[in-house]
Amino acid sequence: MKIQKIVDICKKSGQLYITEAEGAQWIGNGQAVYPLYDLPKLTAEELCTIYSITEEQRDKMILNEKDASEYKIDFSAINGDEEAAEVVNIGLHFGGTSLIMLKCGGGISFVKRMYLTPFKEEVQYWRRTGPIGEYFVVTAGMFIKAIIVPETGLRADIAGELKEIVKMI
Repeated sequence: MKIQKIVDICKKSGQLYITEAEGAQWIGNGQAVYPLYDLPKLTAEELCTIYSITEEQRDKMILNEKDASEYKIDFSAINGDEEAAEVVNIGLHFGGTSLIMLKCGGGISFVKRMYLTPFKEEVQYWRRTGPIGEYFVVTAGMFIKAIIVPETGLRADIAGELKEIVKMI
């Protein structure tokens, strides 16, 4: 996993949160979080220094330590309540954002493609539900690589656009 890409995601979104959960430190932007396995514990300021976020950029960002309970998700590797999700092989660029579609449980969910850029290996997707609704655990082998909340606000707009396209086909 490429930590610089995770930091770039946080920088682009203007938010960098650090969380402790399941024996690891996690960093993310509130919509996607990534574990930092086998690294020393870092503060938000240390991450900014190590990964070249300037003072000017820091002033425009939210840098914070966040309690794991604030996420309202399950950080555990396996909880027995997940469902495998499959990537739909249709690219989608909507409203200036590149999305991937994940199919499971008879439905489609949309995840920002940029949240998958830190991975160099092939990954699997697992759908979970919790107090925040659905979210996806991304794994490689037995290790969690990320936890991502899908783009739920776009569903109605995307569905309408796709219906119009299907009519034209």
